[in-house]
Formats: sequence, C-alpha cells, structure tokens
Amino acid sequence: MNTNKHNLDLRFLYQEPLIRDSMIAGRDLEQEAWDEKYEKGEYAFRDFSMQCTLDEFVYMYIYVFKEKFPNISKLGFTIAKDYEYLTDNTCVYTNFERGDIIYFQKELYRGPIKNELIPEDRDVYETEIVLQFSKPFSLSVIDEALEGVVFTKSTTSEITTYFVENSPIAKLEVTSKSFTIYVNKEKIYLYYKW
Repeated sequence: MNTNKHNLDLRFLYQEPLIRDSMIAGRDLEQEAWDEKYEKGEYAFRDFSMQCTLDEFVYMYIYVFKEKFPNISKLGFTIAKDYEYLTDNTCVYTNFERGDIIYFQKELYRGPIKNELIPEDRDVYETEIVLQFSKPFSLSVIDEALEGVVFTKSTTSEITTYFVENSPIAKLEVTSKSFTIYVNKEKIYLYYKW
C-alpha cells in the first residue's frame, strides 16, 4: 500500500495513557512501550512529510489539529532536527528536513510552578504555531484539511482567516506562504510538564 495523506497512522501524536512527567522524571517503561508501539507510524509520517508536496504537507499539518490537540513537540521533531528558545515562551525550530520550510515557531504558555522543590513541575502547552515557506501553497488544501468541522472564513488582501468551531484550532491565519494556528485553550491536552 502506498503511503498518502489519507492513510497515515497518526496515533503517535495523541499519547494515551498520558505520561506527563517524563521530562522531569525521565523515561519509564510505560513511555518506552508507547513510543515503540507507534514508532512505525511516526517514521512513516516523517518519511512522507519529507517527500510529499508542499500542499500535502500543509494539509497534514492542519489536519492533525482538526479534531484533537496533538503532541506538538513530537510533531516538531518530524520536520526539524533542532530547536532553541528565543524567550521563555518562544521556541523556534531549526535545521529542517524539508528545503521549503524557512521558519517554524511555537509560543508557549507556562503555568505557575506547582511544587517549590521541582521548578519544572508546571503545565506547559502551545498557544500559537507559525510555519513559513519559501514558496506558495494552494489555499484549497486548508478547506480540504478542515472538511468535516464547522468553520467560517474571511479574506483581506493578503490574509485569509479561518474561525473553527469545536476544534483545537480556534483561529487560523493563512497567507500564500505561511499559516499561524491559534490554539483553542478549551481543547488543550497537557502532554508534558516542564
């Protein structure tokens, strides 16, 4: 069977059961078993995302947010090798697997510390994700990726804005060479502490 955007196994992006403290306590057997179980799907996703067209790539990236909030750190490392923090709340990925990606940033919310002895014990989640490309993609792939959810859109001279209902995507701003996902805080899934 040929891998395409419709038959990828995306379960590696939606971890169940949730193992939130592996970044603090280190990996355990349950975490390793989860990763091993969905490793094949993750590699297939990574391979496909490196070889597919830009339109297919944009479709996939929007699609994984449509119904359930994905583990964005796992998603980031399928397309980038490195990252750096510009501020406490701004993370920029670098060294991309695809030559047409020129910028990938995520904005983070860091909750208050829950345990004075462990400063890393706080909720962390992404509030905004930005991807920019060196060439344009078709705006029709956004409509295709959002098929099945209710959305409205408005267009100005350069930006098309999608307002999505009952989805992890609250708002999506799209230009011919970029998109920004604004996360619906009511649909956040807390994958890790930091």
